[in-house]
Amino acid sequence: DPVLQSSRSHVIYKFTCDCGSSYVGRTERALRERMKEHLPRWLLEGKSSRPRSTSLPNSSITRHIVQCNQFRASSPDHHFRILFSSPHSSSLRILEALSIVHYRPPLSLSKDFVLTLLLPW
Repeated sequence: DPVLQSSRSHVIYKFTCDCGSSYVGRTERALRERMKEHLPRWLLEGKSSRPRSTSLPNSSITRHIVQCNQFRASSPDHHFRILFSSPHSSSLRILEALSIVHYRPPLSLSKDFVLTLLLPW
């Protein structure tokens, strides 16, 4: 039986907003669990601010979506796609860094430290 994309684990994924901004990340958990962190229920329900009972958004995707007026939450799964998978954590870190170098996703700017692992500049 084929495994749903959102059920796969140990992956490098790319998020693309309707405005064109993107993010590259990695997770060793099921992608759907990571998606829930990036796209919390309050955000998918169309609320522009988090409920008082939840913590501040720690995800650059969440912060972007709160400010972006082009994001459509009607089908959040189509915003995520798997780029690579590997059962090894070290391979995932390298694949993530290479993907950031390749795609230069603006929402992954806080991950510039990863680039120094590969590029000496």
